[in-house]
Amino acid sequence: MFTTHYFILGVYKYFWGYYAKAGIIHSLYLCFLGYVILRCLFVLYRDAIKKRGTAPLEYLRIKYVFLAFSIGFLGGFQDYIPNYGFGRFYPLGSIFVSAGAVIIAYAIIHLHLLDINIVLTRAGVFT
Repeated sequence: MFTTHYFILGVYKYFWGYYAKAGIIHSLYLCFLGYVILRCLFVLYRDAIKKRGTAPLEYLRIKYVFLAFSIGFLGGFQDYIPNYGFGRFYPLGSIFVSAGAVIIAYAIIHLHLLDINIVLTRAGVFT
């Protein structure tokens, strides 16, 4: 893939550095990535609707994961914009991805998302 110009055509030179030029297969990759992300968000939303009235803590957990993934995915896609020649702004996707990670960390600590205490206990037993 890196020996041909189908995925990456070359580089753009911007005021903040160099960025790869997207080829034709890169556009197909973004379409696939967009489908996967939208499907994940749809499944999270559907599960949140199911849990809304029956399990309020589970609903809150899913809501935080949905929010974190939405922010993180938005930042991830924002980093692809300079690949298509729109480099007049610095890609700040890492800030959005970091914000999503902070929201997930908050949900893990305060809402006991993923039951991290059980994971740590079992890891301690196995070691």
